Parts: sequence; structure tokens; C-alpha cells
Amino acid sequence: MAEPNRSAADTPPQGAWALLREFLRELFDFQFTTFLTTRMLPGVYGFGIALAALFTVYVIVLRFRDSTPEGLAWLAIGPLMFFGLVTALRITLEFVLAVFRVAWYVEQVASHTEVVSKEIPRFGSLGTLLFGKAGPPKSPPPKN
Repeated sequence: MAEPNRSAADTPPQGAWALLREFLRELFDFQFTTFLTTRMLPGVYGFGIALAALFTVYVIVLRFRDSTPEGLAWLAIGPLMFFGLVTALRITLEFVLAVFRVAWYVEQVASHTEVVSKEIPRFGSLGTLLFGKAGPPKSPPPKN
């Protein structure tokens, strides 16, 4: 599924320096004009998998240093811990992505609702049927 907040005109520039420049520009964008989070999720996921693997190996080695039977027990439990950590990370990142996608879809629906509410008066009695004698709700004043 394509990212909702990116269009064909927003294709990233090619080259490592251009990508780094774009990343830094968007990272320090205090206006928050674009969502950087949705594009960073694959990298965060990969980094999280690497950290989970390192942590699992660290715990197993640490347990082996204390005692061999404890190390063997953690050697059996370690893969379960690794998959549990990766699963929790994946669920968390999917939740974050879902929130961003819902926000994007709400923005799209709001823009279409505004267009429809401007067109309702052309339908005469249908506008009265839908909204009563007061007519469609007034759009809020633009933000500066």
C-alpha cells in the first residue's frame, strides 16, 4: 500500500547525500509539514530487530558466565524472548502507522465534506431535509 501522505511529485531524490540532506531537513522541520515517522518505520523496525538480537545474545552469554545449566536454560528460552520482543515491536509500530493513516484519511474525508457542504444549497429541499431549516453547518474560519 502506498503511503497516503506522499504523492508522485514527492519522490525522494537519488543519492546518499541527497537522502541525508532531505532526512535532516525534514527532521528539523519545526512546522511539521510532512510526516517523517511513516518513512522511518522500516529503519526503526530493522534497528529494533538488531537490538533484540543483541540483547538476547547478551543475556544468554551473561547467564553462561554465571552457570552452565542456567546458560543452557536461557539458550532454550532466548529465541522465545527474541521473537516476543520483535513481535511487541512490530505491533507497536503497526499501531503507530495505523494512527498516522487514520489521521490522513480523516483529513481527506474532511476536505471532501467541506466540498459537499458547499454544494448542498444547490439541491434545495435536499439541504433542508439533511440539515433542517438552519442549512448546512458553517465551515470554521481559516487558521493563520
